[in-house]
Amino acid sequence: MKPKINIDREKPSSEEIHSHKDFNSVLKQFNSTGGSAQVGASGKPLWKSTGFLVAAAVVVISAVSVLVYQGSHTAATVSAPVTDVKQLSPAEKDKTGKESLTSSASLPRMHITPPIKGMDIPFQNYAVDASKGGEFQTKQGTHIHVPKNAFGDEKGNAVKGNIELRFREFHDPVDFFLCGIPMSYDSAGVRYQFESAGMVELLGFREGKPVYILPGKKVDIEIDSKRTGGTEFNVYRFDTANCNWVYLGKDKTMKSRNAGTGVTDSVQTSPTQARQEASPEEKALDRQAEEVKETADKKVVQLPALPAEPVKPNKMKASKHSFDVHFDEKEFPEMKQYAGAKWEVGEENTSFDEHVAYGTQWEDIGISEGPRKGINYKITLKKGLTTQTYIVYPVFEGKAFDKAMADFNAVYEKYSAVHNSRMEKEKVIRTEEEAQLTELKKKREALERKYEAQQQVMRQKEETKLNAHMSAMDNSDKLMSTFSVSGFGVFNCDRPDVYPHGISAHIRLQDENGKTLHSEKVYLMDKSKNGLFSWYESDIKDFSFDPQATNTLFTVVDNRIYCLRNDDFVLIKSGVAVDVKLKPVKQEFKSADEIRAYMGI
Repeated sequence: MKPKINIDREKPSSEEIHSHKDFNSVLKQFNSTGGSAQVGASGKPLWKSTGFLVAAAVVVISAVSVLVYQGSHTAATVSAPVTDVKQLSPAEKDKTGKESLTSSASLPRMHITPPIKGMDIPFQNYAVDASKGGEFQTKQGTHIHVPKNAFGDEKGNAVKGNIELRFREFHDPVDFFLCGIPMSYDSAGVRYQFESAGMVELLGFREGKPVYILPGKKVDIEIDSKRTGGTEFNVYRFDTANCNWVYLGKDKTMKSRNAGTGVTDSVQTSPTQARQEASPEEKALDRQAEEVKETADKKVVQLPALPAEPVKPNKMKASKHSFDVHFDEKEFPEMKQYAGAKWEVGEENTSFDEHVAYGTQWEDIGISEGPRKGINYKITLKKGLTTQTYIVYPVFEGKAFDKAMADFNAVYEKYSAVHNSRMEKEKVIRTEEEAQLTELKKKREALERKYEAQQQVMRQKEETKLNAHMSAMDNSDKLMSTFSVSGFGVFNCDRPDVYPHGISAHIRLQDENGKTLHSEKVYLMDKSKNGLFSWYESDIKDFSFDPQATNTLFTVVDNRIYCLRNDDFVLIKSGVAVDVKLKPVKQEFKSADEIRAYMGI
């Protein structure tokens, strides 16, 4: 029997179009196991079907010939179908996640810079056997306790042998000045200064190479606190990588080992710690919440699955290239859904050559799913060893488009009804879920408030107990601050202090001859505080001080100290710009003690 190639086909019915909207199912029947060669209604590959053989041998000249239309539209017709800080190596950045007390705006200037060359605070060196550990006491009375087997190399391997510990400590404004370690930070737009109860720097080396404190190991430090208060002191570490201070937690206080009877009387300033995990009651509520979510998800999954959303037909654009694929409906009934459709060449075919596509008498054609599932397809044309594949889109024109739209609207109306019904059922499930979760959340928040109230009572009791303890202590007893470190670096026992109030002015620094002094930092020492206020040169317009305190203003220019004594502060008036003349200190300082004597500390 001769194959039939229908050119003027009867339009398919609406029911036929509806029944074949899913092109994926057609492809399963239409493609061979390779996914590209087409098959006829009998299941045979197209190239083996009677229709194809005759078409290839006889009819291909007329039915598979390429038609190139004049104008912008062209088409081809083809027949076929911490609370603590992790130890860091030099290559690592700070990954502690602790709260930074320095705003990003101030970070570039928060670097360690000793202001006077040759006058930095020196290190004291101690040797310790890594396998044994040890305890040392510095010249200032600070105790360092090192556990055994505490050190490792940069890869985390334990090291043995003698370890060189380099330690230095800073106790007063002169120490803070000479070491150049920043003692200020900004928070929420407010500038603060640390009032210190003691600061230390601890480093470790083996044969000149840095070592690190191994995870789980800590070095204990007891330092003369110099404190005048109780629980308001915290422990911080200076993060040299990010140039800011990292909060570690509260320190502890104890009597000096050398005071009184020598018995250590340890008192923690704030033993009440934030909870590390939820209470059993809270955990039970969390489990209930998870069960509510799981139950709701199961109910949603059990709802009838939504049918695939119909794809709206597209109108053919006159400016686009396209293929017109003809097929025999009796031979290929699965292709009825595309009766009247044309296959528009997509813009992604950047190398499309119409002379090749339309000027070749192709022997085979295959249609397979494209990269956008349900939206586009791949047409593969073959002749001998020559193959061309194009991404195409089904499109309609004229009456075919009108009919396709009418069919789509009818199908979409039914789809919308099913979709809306399912979504309404899912909404009921989710509303019930949300109500249950809201109730569980209220119960959990109530438990959290209850816990916080209990913690507040405990904190108040601890504060009262500590204050009473400290008041009862003999004034001759020396207080020590104690804390543990799990890494090397700079550590500080401090409490935040706002910059002084009383008189605020915009000051301009000059020498005795009226020449402007340019320096990186300007310092204010208030003898009532164990700290050192500082301003950068650009910030000196916001200078302030307490006129009731004993003040000294100084800076460093060309390695020389320039100073303004307390009696001369009367020249600075509030709210006005003032030229302040600082006198150069003629004395050549050779030690920190000489500077202390000059400053009256």
